[in-house]
Amino acid sequence: PEPLQTGWLTTPSIQTALEAPFPVRPLMVALVLPMFLMAGIGWHVWNTYWSFKETQLRDVRLQELYGTMRYLDEILTTSARMGVATGDPHWERRYLDFLPSRDAALTAATQLSPEAFLSLEAAKMNAAKSKIMELERQALSLAREGRREVGAVILFSAQYTELNQLYVDGMKGIAGILQKRAEDALRNQRLSTLAAVAAVCVALPVLIFAWFGVLRMVGRYLNERRKAEEKIKEAMALKYAFTSMVSHELRTPLAAIKEGIDIVRDGTAGTLNED
Repeated sequence: PEPLQTGWLTTPSIQTALEAPFPVRPLMVALVLPMFLMAGIGWHVWNTYWSFKETQLRDVRLQELYGTMRYLDEILTTSARMGVATGDPHWERRYLDFLPSRDAALTAATQLSPEAFLSLEAAKMNAAKSKIMELERQALSLAREGRREVGAVILFSAQYTELNQLYVDGMKGIAGILQKRAEDALRNQRLSTLAAVAAVCVALPVLIFAWFGVLRMVGRYLNERRKAEEKIKEAMALKYAFTSMVSHELRTPLAAIKEGIDIVRDGTAGTLNED
């Protein structure tokens, strides 16, 4: 404070303590750094959570599409065989009605997981399925022409059985890929969570230590300034006491001198001569 900075009263140590700047920068760092750190950890946890949530929803959707494809495959195979066995056109219509749903499920699954449904094994599986559906449509066409026996031979032939087995094996492989990806996503989410917890465990003691350091710095600054101000107040008190004493000692003789001068000037002691 300006009233306490009285120049000659302050020693170099006191003047240094008074002029020392407040530790604003360390205090701001101690305030801002935890905010950025916690914001970063929070963003990491939030991003990890939503990433895992999206992956989980996608995996659930893929499992649904996978089950739908297997279900529709059974319907198509059953419809083809029943159409050939009975010659009833209802089964062919049923086959054709479910065929677009199966194609739509395959397209949606491919868009969600191209690494699984566009792999080399998936290409072989899709080729086998295309050949299977070609044989089924051929068998249904023969049944519609009244040649059910020939159609039955096609649907129960070794080629059809081999293609169907190849397709089933391919679907099992895709199921394994989807399962592995779900497990990898869960493991990555756990690792990310552990990383966030580890970051908090490491950052928290560091922040506490930094805060203690800053608080000690601020406390030391305030303590030194308080001591300097107390010393200046003591010096000011000594100055006032000294000034009061000196002024008192000067007033006593000056009062007597003033009184004597007044007596002379008033002529009480007689008329003044030149001397």
